[in-house]
Amino acid sequence: MARTCTAAGALVAASLVWGAAAHGAGAQAPPVRRLTLAAQTPYVTAAPGDFALRLRIGSGSPAPTDIAVTIYRPVQTRSEFAETLRDRISRSAAAPTSVFPLAATSMETNGDMTVHVPVDLGADDGVYPVRVELRDRTGTALERFVTHLVYLAGSHTGPKLGLALVAPVRSSVTLGPDGPRQAPDLDDVVTSIAALEANRALPFTLDISPDTVAALDASDEERAGRALDSLRRLAVDHPLAGAPYAPLSLPTLLGPGLGDEITAQLSRGAGVLSTALRTRPDARVWIESQALDPESVDELVRRGVERVVASDAVLEPVPDLSLTLSRPFVLAGREEDVPAVVGDAGLSQYFNAEPSQVLQAQHLLADLAVVWLDAPATDRRAVVAMPPAGWRPTRAFLDTLSAALAQSPVAEAVSLDTVFTGVKPAITGRGSALVRHPANTPAPAMAEIAGEVRQARDRLTSLGEVLGAATPDTTLLDDRLLVAESAVPPTVKARQAYLSAVETGISDHLSAIQMPSGRSITLTARRGQIPVTFQNRTGLPAHVVVTVQSEKLEFPDGASRPLELARRNTTERFSVVSRTSGAFPLSITLKSPDGNLLIGQARLTVRSTATSRVSLAVSASAVVFLAVWWGRHIVRGRRARRLVPA
Repeated sequence: MARTCTAAGALVAASLVWGAAAHGAGAQAPPVRRLTLAAQTPYVTAAPGDFALRLRIGSGSPAPTDIAVTIYRPVQTRSEFAETLRDRISRSAAAPTSVFPLAATSMETNGDMTVHVPVDLGADDGVYPVRVELRDRTGTALERFVTHLVYLAGSHTGPKLGLALVAPVRSSVTLGPDGPRQAPDLDDVVTSIAALEANRALPFTLDISPDTVAALDASDEERAGRALDSLRRLAVDHPLAGAPYAPLSLPTLLGPGLGDEITAQLSRGAGVLSTALRTRPDARVWIESQALDPESVDELVRRGVERVVASDAVLEPVPDLSLTLSRPFVLAGREEDVPAVVGDAGLSQYFNAEPSQVLQAQHLLADLAVVWLDAPATDRRAVVAMPPAGWRPTRAFLDTLSAALAQSPVAEAVSLDTVFTGVKPAITGRGSALVRHPANTPAPAMAEIAGEVRQARDRLTSLGEVLGAATPDTTLLDDRLLVAESAVPPTVKARQAYLSAVETGISDHLSAIQMPSGRSITLTARRGQIPVTFQNRTGLPAHVVVTVQSEKLEFPDGASRPLELARRNTTERFSVVSRTSGAFPLSITLKSPDGNLLIGQARLTVRSTATSRVSLAVSASAVVFLAVWWGRHIVRGRRARRLVPA
């Protein structure tokens, strides 16, 4: 079959339509459907054959009377296939419509019924659109949907098309600016993890959000613990891709010079996954759905990334592409290159929240057949299904997909490793390696708050030096900073709410270390010691540096020293030498060991009643002088009295 270069554009358009529909479904309750697909024959491989449809009929008014099934001639291009997903079928019917009266069709207690459509389409392989209608007594369609008949009656000896599935496990952000961790959609997350474990035979790659894992680990609910156990079992025999703690846009951080925060994101993400799942994630694999630029590619390579899976939206389109790209290629940065594969945009649209997950899985299977029919006799090819981050795996979808791939004559489930190592890289018409470039998609602005992020990071680092060990509270502060700089908060105001919470949390910790205040100290001698008492209510030994300062005092042993506040009350004594008597201030400053974090300041009054040697010498000299003066005065007075007659 010839495939036109318009396939990619049409598929992206279809993806947007389906994505908008899914978003609308999230905004308001979806309409109640009376006709849904419960199961179908995934492939018909012989002529004549039988095409079975298991349908679920709901109650409603007006009362339906018939089921009508129409098979149309096969699509010729992938773009034409995308049109059929929107019930736009341009081909004529391949056979007369089959009508099944509901009154004559046995229906199960749950409302399901199965109809069998005879198929005799000769030897023409193809993907045939099938319109299924629920009609009333006048023949008017009350409701309908489009599925596909994958007809493969010929001989199929060539290599199968590989499908590598990236399986996301993530909830919405579990950590807000205030309060503890919580997963508002815990029910959906637990159900999705159970669906993945039930289909662990599929060789999917796990793309697990560390933020979600941290919420499961912190939860005291039994179902959260069971979900975490399931993830541990899945991580044993499925690759676990490395991930930042929160969804990350590399250009957002690299642009304003926040590269160190990338390190913090990756370190925290790896730590959460390793600790909770007891499996080290593979840092060589990077799954990217956010914006990319050439500098981001260079950064990934410098950090040891060897394989990139990128969504099609973050890459520049390939000019003159006549077939679906189903091979690895070279992703080019400014200075570095890295092998990469693309998450097929057409396949991504089937991972949504539509009520009939079986129908979405059948669309995916039919799409794979269309891609295989592009070049059925060539060497091995593979495509990557990269679901949106918000997709929740369901049993209906995965069960349908897994069972059909197990018996498919044209497609098979493969691992990402197989795609990179078992499929020849794509080449251009000139015989050179295909090189794709980042699309330079605009990223959320971070420059406005870059200074606040740096300040918060410096203060958190200093707080860590003070406390010496991470606590649950300080870990929450660090995670809030990671969320603030991630791609999750939609506005600068939302990011600043997280940053404000971090600053407030740091201040709360510092307030647990109290300074001496409100008293005076009296020195009765020129040399002495001044006791300074601190209170530590943090619950941990606090490592600080205390500095004392006064213009009227000397500190022979130094005015600054490191101090460990290991007890609730700690008294430190400073040796002093008084330069003069009187009352004068003494300032006390408490800082973190690195000197970047001011913990507190205090001011005491020192009263010195001691007399210095100089003062004593002056006083003694004055006494001697007066004694001499008085003595001479007395002698002269006596002599004078002798000269006066009686």
